[in-house]
Amino acid sequence: MRVITDRIGISALYVDETLADPEDPLYFHHRVVEPGSRAHAAHTHDADQVEAFFIIEGEAEVQIEDEIRHLRAGEGAVINTRRRHGFRNIGAAPLRYVVMTAPGPPPAAAIGRTAPSRPGRG
Repeated sequence: MRVITDRIGISALYVDETLADPEDPLYFHHRVVEPGSRAHAAHTHDADQVEAFFIIEGEAEVQIEDEIRHLRAGEGAVINTRRRHGFRNIGAAPLRYVVMTAPGPPPAAAIGRTAPSRPGRG
C-alpha cells in the first residue's frame, strides 16, 4: 500500500500499489468554499475524464454548460469534464464537498495549482 499526501485537504490517501496506475487511479480532494464564492472558474478538461462531486455540508450551484442545478448536503453530481462545468456556494454557510476525478487528476489550473513535475510523464 502506498501513501500519497499531495492532495488538497486530504492528509493521507492509501493506494493499492497493484493497480494498473497506482499514482493516479482516482484523484479526489476536499474543498471548503465561502458563501458567494467559487473554488475556481467554470472550465473544461482536455482529457476524457469523469468528475464526481459529493456535498458534505452547505448548498451548491452546479453548472453543466447552460444547465444549472442546486445541490445540498448528501447530494452529488457526475460530470463529463469535456463539458463546461462550474461550482459555486449559494448558501449562507461554508460549502464543504469532495471532488473525485478518474482517471487521474484534473488539470492543475482547475484546482488552483501548478502542474507537478513527474519523471516519465509528459
